[in-house]
Amino acid sequence: MFDVLHPVLIFLLTAGIKEFFARVLSKEVPPVASVVIAAGVSFVVIFANALGGLIPAAQLALVGQIVAAIVAMFGAFGVRATVRMFSK
Repeated sequence: MFDVLHPVLIFLLTAGIKEFFARVLSKEVPPVASVVIAAGVSFVVIFANALGGLIPAAQLALVGQIVAAIVAMFGAFGVRATVRMFSK
């Protein structure tokens, strides 16, 4: 089933990962690498969504917290990059 928030999540995570690597490497991410990052993020989000049912009930809360922390970190970088892009 299609979730409306998946494209938004993929966009924010892609922008966040690009911003993170730009900060770590101190140079901009090339456009080709942006496409590869977007494809990788899309694959991981859709694949992880499909595998969600295989997580044992005992570890579901732990896995959810770890994923939420990772998404929040890269999502924050993505929001910052998006706001900066629109403010120019």
